[in-house]
Amino acid sequence: MLPAPYRLRGKRNFQRVQASPHVVRTKLLAMRIVRRNGGRTARVSIAVGRWVSKRAVDRNRITRWLRESVRILLPRLRSGVDLRLSATAPAAYYSYRQCVVGVETLLKKADLLQK
Repeated sequence: MLPAPYRLRGKRNFQRVQASPHVVRTKLLAMRIVRRNGGRTARVSIAVGRWVSKRAVDRNRITRWLRESVRILLPRLRSGVDLRLSATAPAAYYSYRQCVVGVETLLKKADLLQK
């Protein structure tokens, strides 16, 4: 589980991120981004829907892998942004290592990782 300050919470926050036009995609993931002024941390939510896999076991595994990938990258993540990571259908066929690389690639593409 992500530490509490890094979790995106509240219906209003989710709606704000979902309505964001700023989307970055890769083959494995899609990410919506909202920049906040004065935010001390980055807040993240993860969505893995039924379009990825009909089996809850697979969706839960992908969610755990994505959450762990983000947790590993938290120290390098820029503050003041809200993110929503969504897995795409091919994610069900990827390994944990590919998920970690996919999340890092997506964050680099969005210029959200500090060097």
